[in-house]
Parts: sequence; C-alpha cells; structure tokens
Amino acid sequence: MKYCSVLYKDTTKFQDVALLDTKHFGKVLVIDGKMQSAENDEFIYHESLIHPALLLHDNPKTVFIMGGGEGSAAREALKHYSIEKV
Repeated sequence: MKYCSVLYKDTTKFQDVALLDTKHFGKVLVIDGKMQSAENDEFIYHESLIHPALLLHDNPKTVFIMGGGEGSAAREALKHYSIEKV
C-alpha cells in the first residue's frame, strides 16, 4: 500500500500503530503492519454488521457495542430511529 504521509506513528508494549493518509483509501489505521480500517470503505463492513441485526428485531431500543473504538458501529446503529441508548 502506497501512502502520501504518516499522520501518526507509535509503538506501545502491545502493538505498532500508524495512521496513514493514502491516495486510494483515504486515512488508514494500520496495526502491526496490517490495515485495520480505511476511511473510504469502512462503511461496507459496519453497515453489514449492524443493520441486519437491528432490522430483524421488532423494536430495538438499546445497543451494546464491545470494542468499536472508532465509533462507526455506533454511527450505523444510531441511524435507526428506535435506538435510545448505545
């Protein structure tokens, strides 16, 4: 993956983390050298993760998201008007 610039890079005792700005994918989160999430296509994963479950429920009111640090799962859940709490 070619990138235009490194926006952030750090190493913790657990992992190497980088945030890159790329030509084709937009901003990309890379952990231990593996692309985790890309700005231009992350919606595909999060839409297919959240919407089927909420559409199968008669009247979802609350959603529990374990992990979800980037907030994309919460963004998709809150598109459902019946959701009162995430």
